Amino acid sequence: GLFGDHVDHPTRLAHAGIIDRLMMAVGLGIFLAAYWIAGGLFSLDKHTIVFFVAAMAAVLFAYKFFWLMVGRDSIGLSMARLRLVDFDGNTPGPEKRLFRLLGSFLSLFAAGLGLLWVFADEDQLTWHDHISATFPTPVVDE
Repeated sequence: GLFGDHVDHPTRLAHAGIIDRLMMAVGLGIFLAAYWIAGGLFSLDKHTIVFFVAAMAAVLFAYKFFWLMVGRDSIGLSMARLRLVDFDGNTPGPEKRLFRLLGSFLSLFAAGLGLLWVFADEDQLTWHDHISATFPTPVVDE
């Protein structure tokens, strides 16, 4: 493909995703604990499910937005020894990171097709990789 060996194996990306999802689950747990301590009740019905889905979406967005604002790779990418680069091999700036964040929601909310695109793409890139002109690549030890 266009990027040769720079696009890493999907297993490593999956590990990064799992780590980041665990971090988001911790964030959601903290949010729900604070809600309960403040006297909130947990009754899952047609009226409250929207609240809980919105809370999960807010935690997901906040986690990803935090890494965008600090201009760093997420904990998952770091632990999987991956880093985000643009198509020129440079560390992406805030604008490309924002496009990646927005593109990742598009990839997910299009019934996951943007994520599954990795299997059809010559370079194994997702929609949000293409939208932001960025992709994860292995950290090279010097």
